[in-house]
Amino acid sequence: QITTALSDGDLHGEEQAVLLSIAQRLRFNRMQFEALLAQLVAQQHYRYREPAGGVSPKQKLIDAYQMLGVTENCPDDVIKKAYRRLMSQHHPDKLVAKGLPEEMMKLATEKTQEIRDAYELIKAHRETNRG
Repeated sequence: QITTALSDGDLHGEEQAVLLSIAQRLRFNRMQFEALLAQLVAQQHYRYREPAGGVSPKQKLIDAYQMLGVTENCPDDVIKKAYRRLMSQHHPDKLVAKGLPEEMMKLATEKTQEIRDAYELIKAHRETNRG
């Protein structure tokens, strides 16, 4: 539902209120809802970022952390666990067993590539800053 609300590139106040109501009915507290919302907004930014040169490297890194649902203060093992969890949730091989249509498989393939790209960007940044 959040992804649908974000599809026009903007989350209106009324949409956010409806989504929060749904989340509360599903027994998400406000903090959990806001964390999920931030993660999905970051994924959308990461997916639809501006052409080369339009987004700073710092912003790409911020979006990558948010896409994985972690912060830059998280240890490497927590980031790796978040990466693996997301890959498991979205990997096309797992979804094909559920009988999803071809269009959904294509989206899952794109999503896993974005997750992989975000993780690789974070890893490269951390390795550069350690060395």
